[in-house]
Amino acid sequence: MDKEQFYREKLLEHYHHPRNVGTIKGPDFSSAEYNHSCGDQVQMEGQVRNGVVTILSFIGSGCILSQAVASMLTEECKGKTIKEVLALDKEFVHGLIGMSLGPTRLRCALLPFYALQHGLEAYLQENELELE
Repeated sequence: MDKEQFYREKLLEHYHHPRNVGTIKGPDFSSAEYNHSCGDQVQMEGQVRNGVVTILSFIGSGCILSQAVASMLTEECKGKTIKEVLALDKEFVHGLIGMSLGPTRLRCALLPFYALQHGLEAYLQENELELE
């Protein structure tokens, strides 16, 4: 199996059997993003304790990329500090996907990433916290 096929199968696995789907009771942050060009939507919710993302979930609808990346992000970012999550960039998402994407598909893949980062940025602002 080549590398690209491995990543395709990983995406399909997360799409068909997503992790951490649903809403959580009493989230510390919640942020949604919507892709106007295709209709994909993702809402990320989480709880934070002592600067660490302890619970992370999502709800959404859309293509394989937006929903699979949301699932992968919940697994990858749970247990990280807010600072660590906010330090992640588009290249991190590229690493999760493992293949190159055109601009339209890239927007789908980045949708949950932006929802998560915007949610954490809003959490810091609302609680008047700064990254340490």
